[in-house]
Amino acid sequence: MGVGGVYREIARPERLSHTEKFDMAWYPGEALITTVLSERGGTPRSEDLAKRVAGARRGPACAAPYALSMPLRYNRWGLYY
Repeated sequence: MGVGGVYREIARPERLSHTEKFDMAWYPGEALITTVLSERGGTPRSEDLAKRVAGARRGPACAAPYALSMPLRYNRWGLYY
């Protein structure tokens, strides 16, 4: 499955914002993903917010397999920060 998008904001090291569109998507349209990185008590934290394009149905997106893909994403941070 391919995915593409465009970075909308890079505020290193605290925030990334980008669009996301899958070629074999389980939801229509694209999403705007904002990732906020912070630290609390010496522990790194990440908060992700996904906004769907107006009119996109929420149900299919909520059924997405994020639990499988998120650990891969987190493990890559060590390469950049």
